[in-house]
Amino acid sequence: MLISQAEFLRRAKVSRSRFKVLVGEGLPLHGKKVDFTEASAWLEANIDPSRKHGWQGTSLNDLRRQREEVRIETSKLELAKARSELVERVSVKKFLSERGRMERDSWLAWASSLSARLAATFGIDHGRLFAAIEDEVRAQLRHLAEKPLEYG
Repeated sequence: MLISQAEFLRRAKVSRSRFKVLVGEGLPLHGKKVDFTEASAWLEANIDPSRKHGWQGTSLNDLRRQREEVRIETSKLELAKARSELVERVSVKKFLSERGRMERDSWLAWASSLSARLAATFGIDHGRLFAAIEDEVRAQLRHLAEKPLEYG
């Protein structure tokens, strides 16, 4: 059944400008009239379902509420930063890397120092004792490096 363009706009709930775009994309017309059944089938086949009904249930008020929630969260973060309650991720990573290197170097130096003292105390070959202690320290350091950090 052929209907006027105005009637089609009302039934299909589209604006005149959107209608012109749809016609440009291939919406079938019969002169200046529209076959509602044919046009509805064309819309079903050619229009992305997520764009058919505008906001898809999300009202403008919902969007404004979400925007305000983001603003509040941003303000809270800015306040925490101003109070020096936050630290930059880069600074934390740098600190942890430097601390890890310092502890590793300290443990390796301790192995050398301990092996020298034990070798002198017990009259054992320093080279063999150092190699054994260093191997154990390195194994422990590898174990600690592979163990995930627990946050809490």
